[in-house]
Amino acid sequence: MRFRKRKNIPNNSMFEIAFNQFARLSNLDSDKDGFPDHRDCRPFNPFMHGIPVKRFKSVEDFIEYHKTGHIREGAYKQYEEDLSWIKDEEHPLLHKKIVIKNGEPLELKKSGQKLKYVKTDKSGEIVRDKEGMALYLSDEEIAKRGLLTHDPDIIAFNKKGEAVGYAGNEWGATGVYILKPYQRRGLGLELLTEYRKQIKPERRLGQMTPSGEMLARKYFEKRYKK
Repeated sequence: MRFRKRKNIPNNSMFEIAFNQFARLSNLDSDKDGFPDHRDCRPFNPFMHGIPVKRFKSVEDFIEYHKTGHIREGAYKQYEEDLSWIKDEEHPLLHKKIVIKNGEPLELKKSGQKLKYVKTDKSGEIVRDKEGMALYLSDEEIAKRGLLTHDPDIIAFNKKGEAVGYAGNEWGATGVYILKPYQRRGLGLELLTEYRKQIKPERRLGQMTPSGEMLARKYFEKRYKK
């Protein structure tokens, strides 16, 4: 995946994600229930929906399926140097406590932000009120359709409250940022693993830098290889 810096909105690094407006329009799957947004990051039981789970015979099979394109190494170096725009106070929910390879404790946290979905009709058109304002799905409708109810992005913070890593939704792909001093310590794999637990299994990771592909291979070994 790749990553895009958006102030006050967490995003990602080693993996690579489509983050300009063109990519936003082209990389997401549309959905008859409303706007896609986090729709493809919802908790998902493929057996419940009658969809066969993709079986990967090897790591190469896994990469072939999940890698949608290539990004040169270092293309987004600046995002390995600064995540200060991601604020600890905006992520009050503790997801998990971990200790990385150098023995440093970190907290994986989430914003807890509630997601909203625009309501559409059978033809995919936005449903509007008498004033022309878009209507949103109710909590009951969201639950019935199995949509994700809250922001799935996960941020790693050190004891100083500084963001040092991120995994989250990037216009439908999966993004992972890790600050350079925290790379090669198992943090990227931890964040990716925790984030992907929330996503339907057939959702592709997206475009990858060489480092992102290495992370994807490690994820396959941890997640699929017994």
